[in-house]
Amino acid sequence: MFRDHIQGLVERLQEDGSMAGLLMGFDGVPVESYQRPGIGPRLQELAVELAQLFSQVSRTSLGNRAGRLSELVLRTDRLSLAVEVVNESYFLAVALRPTASLGKARYLLHATVPAIRAEM
Repeated sequence: MFRDHIQGLVERLQEDGSMAGLLMGFDGVPVESYQRPGIGPRLQELAVELAQLFSQVSRTSLGNRAGRLSELVLRTDRLSLAVEVVNESYFLAVALRPTASLGKARYLLHATVPAIRAEM
């Protein structure tokens, strides 16, 4: 169910350099993921480590009256990670090559999240 949405997202971004996508809880528990075979970093392991950071950013944003966190982008020399918040407990992330179009990835994340929310 969620995997179809995640796989569709990754495949639509394939020409732009997508590597993997995943749905995960802010508690670090993965729900579902899809990774193109033989491509890129282990997104699930990376996201488990980053989930606490995302949760902290979310709490800090709310605590400082900056509003609810809706998305984050993390860029390194090896990948770009675009994250969209699904709800207060879950986020959807896609990993891309650093040369990929972040705008397209953000747009497709934003378009995919409502379908995932509807299935939760």
